[in-house]
Amino acid sequence: MQTTLLAILTLLTFQASAGSLPQQEWHTRPDRWREPRNFQTPFDPRYERSLSMTHQPIESDRPPTKVFSPNKAYWFAFDGPLPAALAPKRSILIFNERPYLIRLAATKDDPDYVIKRIEWVNEKLVYIEVWWGAVLGSCFIFDVEKELMVYREMVNDGSPAFQQWKAQRKND
Repeated sequence: MQTTLLAILTLLTFQASAGSLPQQEWHTRPDRWREPRNFQTPFDPRYERSLSMTHQPIESDRPPTKVFSPNKAYWFAFDGPLPAALAPKRSILIFNERPYLIRLAATKDDPDYVIKRIEWVNEKLVYIEVWWGAVLGSCFIFDVEKELMVYREMVNDGSPAFQQWKAQRKND
């Protein structure tokens, strides 16, 4: 009984510290993980407008470093110099064979956001992972032909949960 109560309190503490996540139903509980991992939760409506889409003219005077789609017809690039690893506070430019570029930019007020990952899923879909801070991010899949987000979820750093479950196991 005491072990169950402690496990519930640990989970509730984690949820409160992770930005009030909804009741977590784990696919695999953190006490069974071998190491910390990220996990997804349903998209939080508070982040509905966290990534804005606008159009801008194609300017030939600043050729960005382009990452082409598998069919070589479309590309994406960071607006500005491409950093070595992460792209903090950058917008993403996407070319989709139209007379303009699509600009995706974070709109959150939090100054700590980082575009952590962007890659082609197939010829027309781009996976984008944006972290809004140290433990919470969003992942999106953008259809460049439809100019539409077709998928979105929250991504969470599982390190706090893993550490709390690990500590719980030591106390049992």
